[in-house]
Amino acid sequence: MRRAARLAALFALAAVLAPAAPAHGQTVFQKRQATFQSSRAPFQMPRAPFQAPRAVFQTPAPGVAPLDRTPWFQHPDVRKELGLTEQQFNQLSQGYETQFDRYQQDLGGLDRLPADERFRRHQEMMEGFAANFGKAAGDVLNGRQLSRWQQLETQYRGFADPGVLARLNLNDNQVMQLNSLAQQFNAALSNVYKTGETDPAAAARQYEALRKQYQEGLNGILVPQQQRAWAEMAGQPFDIPPEFGPAAQKP
Repeated sequence: MRRAARLAALFALAAVLAPAAPAHGQTVFQKRQATFQSSRAPFQMPRAPFQAPRAVFQTPAPGVAPLDRTPWFQHPDVRKELGLTEQQFNQLSQGYETQFDRYQQDLGGLDRLPADERFRRHQEMMEGFAANFGKAAGDVLNGRQLSRWQQLETQYRGFADPGVLARLNLNDNQVMQLNSLAQQFNAALSNVYKTGETDPAAAARQYEALRKQYQEGLNGILVPQQQRAWAEMAGQPFDIPPEFGPAAQKP
């Protein structure tokens, strides 16, 4: 249930981008490397606070956000959205596990590299994982499924996806603003879930207000061109509402 709640919050927040007034200008993508090294987990869409963001295992280096072992498409609502058959789901899960094992083996050697080299190498690993698993998914899914798959994967990975970063071409100031916004959201979301243990209805209202606040923050950071680029990659927003209730009921 914990991971389901984190997944729900992530997809819900991926849906909040909307056109807004222009923010800051743009610079070359490669200039962001120094900012990555100074931040533990940059470019992550905030999620429910049961765990540190995207920390299924220990983050190996500042600026490196490892993949989750559990596939993002395992959630029943995601499987339904994609129209996956049992055979397709099993094939995708097996392919994900194979690629993840290779990724994790490579991840163990990052701590022996200098900080700047760790960042570059991890970006290569993430891109390799996406390319290899994307090819495997293409062999399993039909055309309609594959198109929606790519959109949902973009929504799930969000700003942790190197391809998204390159497409949006965020400048250094936007990077710092997004990091700050994510930290503020996670802190507030933690309080919302505490409220949800005793008053689910109040927590749901607080969550919707927090989503609106987060949307306003994003719209103040991303310029309209970047928002349109995101919308093209992410497609129709997919929302998995979080569930609130007593902590004792959450396994």
